[in-house]
Amino acid sequence: MPRILVIHNPTAGRRRARIFQTFLRLLTESGAHEIRVEATMHPGHGREIASVATDVDIIVAVGGDGTVNEIVEGLCARPPGVAFPAIAFLPMGTVNVLALELGLPRDPARAVDIIEQGAVLRMRPGIANDRRFLLMASVGLDARAVAAVTAPMKRRFGKLAYLLGAVTAMKAPPPFFRVEMNGGLHEGRMVIATRGRCYAGPFKLTPGGGLRTSELNVVIFKSHGILAALRYGLAVAMGRLHRLSDVEILTLADIQGADIQITSIQINGPENDPVQIDGDTGTAVPLSIALADREVSILVPTVDGR
Repeated sequence: MPRILVIHNPTAGRRRARIFQTFLRLLTESGAHEIRVEATMHPGHGREIASVATDVDIIVAVGGDGTVNEIVEGLCARPPGVAFPAIAFLPMGTVNVLALELGLPRDPARAVDIIEQGAVLRMRPGIANDRRFLLMASVGLDARAVAAVTAPMKRRFGKLAYLLGAVTAMKAPPPFFRVEMNGGLHEGRMVIATRGRCYAGPFKLTPGGGLRTSELNVVIFKSHGILAALRYGLAVAMGRLHRLSDVEILTLADIQGADIQITSIQINGPENDPVQIDGDTGTAVPLSIALADREVSILVPTVDGR
């Protein structure tokens, strides 16, 4: 009988709480699992719970992208050689980029189906200054906007909170970053290192890549200011960001296939400027980025969507 640990972030509205209770009821009624539920009580608590949960086969993250990130961090904190349980995800966050990337449903019944008969996706997370990320790490306006958003703002305004955070971030002096990759130097005002394709919801940041590949893309934005941000946002919405002349996209997988192997990417800029990791603020500039050695397993829909 599979042993399941459900780690959930309880800071959700009534509608989300009802979805969570329905999910628990359906999972319990299936009768095929041994289930334990733990709620996170403070930031980083999911990491603490996952790091010591060695007696489970599946960990279900109920929350946002940050909840999944904490669980991945907790698993990777285990000693070498200790097996990782698979990770399932019931998206309850503000944006839920991971769910959009992998086609993970919020519907409780479909989520239970994936836990019981879904496929397993094995992937290598990225590492940003010793912090793991499944989706992305960024510096510049993106990270500053996330740093300006508080939990009450997210509860009150939802996705609009990040736009308000961006307006606040615009008031600070424009940053300037240097990106070192494989001996080459690249410069920009904002840098996003991403394992996936989606950004700020269903919008596509890069034309290729994705969590089902081994690629890590580095997107360098050369311009700064309100007009540049609007132009970038429109290009992302239209799937045309890669066509802009002041945007540079570097792919780690391509460089690894060359004669000289690259082990990390170094980003230098304003000291202690915030770094965004999977939708939350974590660590600071200077920033070193690489791919993790150990893989994590995520339960995803099968070909028929279950």
